[in-house]
Amino acid sequence: MSRPLQNFTFFSNQQVIGISPEYTNIQGETIGLEIFGSGVSTKIWFEAKMNEDGNWNEIPAVKQKDFTVATSTTGMNEVWNISIGANYKFRLRIETYGSGIINAKARIITSV
Repeated sequence: MSRPLQNFTFFSNQQVIGISPEYTNIQGETIGLEIFGSGVSTKIWFEAKMNEDGNWNEIPAVKQKDFTVATSTTGMNEVWNISIGANYKFRLRIETYGSGIINAKARIITSV
């Protein structure tokens, strides 16, 4: 049985370098990630790991606007799709920050 569509907030009005809360999935899912705000000179990494003892690794995402594939972004007001396997954890990491506000919210769709 699939889980219903979920909303998840990674960052809300973030104004510093940081790591988001982790999203843990139970089965394969697609994350529709919206990054928006007024952040300037930012770099945000998409990261995943398989288990509690595993290392965080970059994970590719696809930008909806032009189908660019990347493991990070320096843009704002973008939507990315990320597919992650069962039992993976996913997070965002802000590596650089200049100024402004960063928001990142997701709609998570369970694969059937």
